[in-house]
Amino acid sequence: MTRPPRLPRSGPGALLAAALAAGCSGGGPAERPPGSALWIAPESAPPAAPLLARLEAGGIRSLFVDAARLEWRGSTPRLERLALAAPARRLPVTLVVGGEWADAHLEPGATGEALAAQLGTLVANAERAGLLVEGVHFDLPAPRSLEGYGRVLAVLRRRLEGRLQLSAGLARRDLERPGAAEAARAGDFVVCFLYGQRPGEVEDADAWDLRAVEGNLARLEALGRPYLLGVSTVGTLVWSGPGGREKGRANRPGLSSLVVERALELVPGFTLQGVDRQVFEFTARAPARVGDWRLAAGDRLRVVRTATPILEELLRRVGAWDSRHRLGELYYRAPAVGEGLAIGLASLELALAPAAAQPRLELELERLAASERSLRLRVRLRNAADEPTDLAFFDSNYVELRALGGRIRDVEPGRFHRFELLHEGREKGTMRALRDADTTRLYAPLVDGGEVWESGSILVEWTAASTTLLVSARFLLPEGRLLEVAPTEWSFSAAP
Repeated sequence: MTRPPRLPRSGPGALLAAALAAGCSGGGPAERPPGSALWIAPESAPPAAPLLARLEAGGIRSLFVDAARLEWRGSTPRLERLALAAPARRLPVTLVVGGEWADAHLEPGATGEALAAQLGTLVANAERAGLLVEGVHFDLPAPRSLEGYGRVLAVLRRRLEGRLQLSAGLARRDLERPGAAEAARAGDFVVCFLYGQRPGEVEDADAWDLRAVEGNLARLEALGRPYLLGVSTVGTLVWSGPGGREKGRANRPGLSSLVVERALELVPGFTLQGVDRQVFEFTARAPARVGDWRLAAGDRLRVVRTATPILEELLRRVGAWDSRHRLGELYYRAPAVGEGLAIGLASLELALAPAAAQPRLELELERLAASERSLRLRVRLRNAADEPTDLAFFDSNYVELRALGGRIRDVEPGRFHRFELLHEGREKGTMRALRDADTTRLYAPLVDGGEVWESGSILVEWTAASTTLLVSARFLLPEGRLLEVAPTEWSFSAAP
């Protein structure tokens, strides 16, 4: 594939607008080269240039930027411009037009001409703002008549031919509708979101099921047109009251904020609810505050999101499936600041890398005080990576401290949710374990990327001339594997 020559950089917007107004044509349609893309919405935090450069090295070749909303006055289209997010790195940009398509009967020629004229102004403004515009994408719910939609896009494409790429979105449910092939042929490529759900969509388990993704990909391939496979990386938090009545919907706070809220209790069986996604449900045992929400006792919160290992598995499978027309993936979207339910861009970078993404847990002991026969210390757990652990409340997700030649007499859990005492590293729940403990386990249900967990004071009494402390960890990962941090020895003298 070869890219069409770009317009001269001096006055590109004016040249493009003039070319569109004159209805110039010639040459073949613009071909999009292979490569994935990242969607930047108005609420997205601006990605830093170094991170964008690393994403580019991982295959992100361009950006989709929300630019306008399509509105109608009868059968006359009107583009309402949005504030543009200027990326920190000069990557090619596709301007996204959202909104709705008119239900009225549209004359393809007149509608296509009107859209072309307004797109000229839209592109000129975007290029004056510093964006390197390469195309326009219509992100609209498909109308009742896909054939009519396709005819208008075909007129518009002829007006843009060789200057801008034109693409349109098709939903999974549209792939086998009459007129889907015509709508797909009208643009230079198609965008179809096959994995995950975007904010506001009604929950659909099939949207996350990789077996369903494979079937829909085959239907998309059957259209015979180049496409970007849409992947939503934004999770959703749904607040519901008695009887399941929805009371609110948001994309924050993160899961760790829900875990630490003592009034919230995880509903049993949550591990069985997700297929190629993560699903967690909490119930409020007492009134609680979550962000701006005030929950009453009995209210529920439902979290649905993906995880980096699931995204890695999706990309692995897509690479093995027949996807000859696939140009790459389109990731929706760069998250907003503090949007803890979305895959962060640093995690997306890890998902695109050859090695598997996982937390990097580091353990250390801090001596607080020492006497001839005892030592007070603190345990510190740090996740030095951007990847979180999975959520677990029972026999996983703990740091273990064992004293060889000593007894553990007093434990203040600090930030850790709970602790337990063991004798000889095995026996627990007995009087001997309580009175003669040589091991303690400190439980952390979920450790987010970059988090630090610290215990309070832990008292170790000497039973020999010196003691050796062993500190290790065992945490569950989202794909079901265990991440085990091998024991590290820490030796302390009995003298202060």
